[in-house]
Amino acid sequence: MKPPDYSSVSYWDDRYGSEDGHEWLGPCYQKILDLIEKELPDRNARVLVLGCGTSRLSSDLVRGLGFLRVVNSDVSSVCIARQRDRFPDLEWREVDMTRMSGIPDATFDAVVEKATLDALFASDPSPWTLSPRTEAAVDATLSEVARILSPHGRFLSISFGQPHFREPVLARGRYGWSVCSQVLNQGDSFHYYLYAMTKGEPLVDCHRWKSELVMSAVATQQLIEDNDDGFLYNICL
Repeated sequence: MKPPDYSSVSYWDDRYGSEDGHEWLGPCYQKILDLIEKELPDRNARVLVLGCGTSRLSSDLVRGLGFLRVVNSDVSSVCIARQRDRFPDLEWREVDMTRMSGIPDATFDAVVEKATLDALFASDPSPWTLSPRTEAAVDATLSEVARILSPHGRFLSISFGQPHFREPVLARGRYGWSVCSQVLNQGDSFHYYLYAMTKGEPLVDCHRWKSELVMSAVATQQLIEDNDDGFLYNICL
């Protein structure tokens, strides 16, 4: 059976029409909150949540961690309507992350995404070679994130994607940021990762080198028993 097109707006509109809430990377959710708290110490920072979905992250950033200026965005108008009804005190915007022309340069001090970029990668049958469509969408998204970040702004990307696949994509000189990564749940059977970018900091040589090469390591196939196994399989194969 053909897997869903996770990069399609219609897929998410249909899904959010009947789904009240779903927490991607749920098993390490508290660790994600702890790391955001550590990586973004300024509670007055202007924060954009990219691809908020129906996660409770948007609410927890404000009500739990005390961030004062959070904008929550998603490409799905159905999602934004549902979240606005659930949390009317928060700010919600319908935003296509590949074309954020309505957001001026250097608007945000931090951009946070949790498995949002993964939805673009999951459309390809193999993570070893990106299709032109995926390459264009990912590059457009990262270019837009870099544009709307303020000097020294942070981009936190929380992902299923393994570093040998994801770092070469993130570590491109044209984005103008450094890249650091860490495993969120070391020792568990399935790993999630945090990628932290800082605008204006230089890339270290190893990341610059990775971004210019075709990675040739052999991936390990994971057995994932999940309703969204196609999503995870395509990202992590």
